[in-house]
Amino acid sequence: MRNYFILVLTALISFALCNERIFNLKSGNKVTGDIVNIDDSGNYTVNTSMGEVVFNQNEIVMEHVKITTTDGDRIIGVLQNEDNDKFHVKTDIGLLSIAKIKVNLIDFNYDDIESDDGFLNGLSKSDKRFYFGDEQLIDVWFDPTGNVLSEGTIYISGLSGAYGITDKFQISLRVWDYLFGNVNIRPKYQIYKKGTLKKSNTLSVGAHLYLTGAVPHKWIMEKRQGVSLLDIEGNWSPITSDEPSYELFIAYTSSKLKSSGQGRLNYNMGISIAEIGGYSETMSRIWLGADIDVRKSLKLTGLIAYDPHLPTIAELFNGGEQTDLHLDFGFIYALNDNFRFGLHLTSPFIGFYWKF
Repeated sequence: MRNYFILVLTALISFALCNERIFNLKSGNKVTGDIVNIDDSGNYTVNTSMGEVVFNQNEIVMEHVKITTTDGDRIIGVLQNEDNDKFHVKTDIGLLSIAKIKVNLIDFNYDDIESDDGFLNGLSKSDKRFYFGDEQLIDVWFDPTGNVLSEGTIYISGLSGAYGITDKFQISLRVWDYLFGNVNIRPKYQIYKKGTLKKSNTLSVGAHLYLTGAVPHKWIMEKRQGVSLLDIEGNWSPITSDEPSYELFIAYTSSKLKSSGQGRLNYNMGISIAEIGGYSETMSRIWLGADIDVRKSLKLTGLIAYDPHLPTIAELFNGGEQTDLHLDFGFIYALNDNFRFGLHLTSPFIGFYWKF
């Protein structure tokens, strides 16, 4: 029985130690392997594909982390170790083990000064991890995603504004429309969020309510005088109204951590239906898009949408055959912690906003 106990204990210790890990060293070396032993002097023995190597803990580039859990707790400290299930963080209140399934956000911080050879105290730019880019999109330009603003976050752009009331509920409005007397409000609620740091799924529902006017970006093609009814040519005109209107939407986002540990690939899809006062037709829009973190501060976006009530720029100026499918590509760049700037292929082509 005693020998059996020792055997089980040895197996458990071996299992705990044998977690493959990447070590970035201050010398610039990068070592991947299983921890075989850690002695009292802080010397690590690591089994790699090249054999066993030994180095001291003082040679390791430590990552500073800020972790926000699903319970709302915030942990700040130095990442001492990481396995498949937990982050082990040295903090002012002791060594804490945080289950990865309970982590909502994690930010890796590298405060050391970069040297001329492109290394950050031994850590190259390509090795710097960021599980989330600077921008988590609540909309891909005008189309909602499954994400919402975190509690207390303020969003201000040239056309609109938003506020995160809770981590699941936000309120936004189009400030520009208020200047023309079109009172509006756009609540959005996240009804589902599940997953891990590596992959998560979110689903949100919402409505854009206009009390004194039409839903924007909805157009109608009017037939040209003297043109046969069988001819599809006509002129596009924006739909206007003085009566209340609304647009209902549901949006889904699937987010996946890139294998490099540097940013995410997000897939977004949704559908909306709009009713405009005084106009009998129900207007729908379906979209499918993606965005990817190229750098922590740079995100590329792409989208395809079905919308029979939105003309292209060419159709606006030249008329002609109607196109129901629309493509859009662009980028969003975070100039600093608060300001974002972007360009894309559809009107109004340029976007900028602040987050606080």
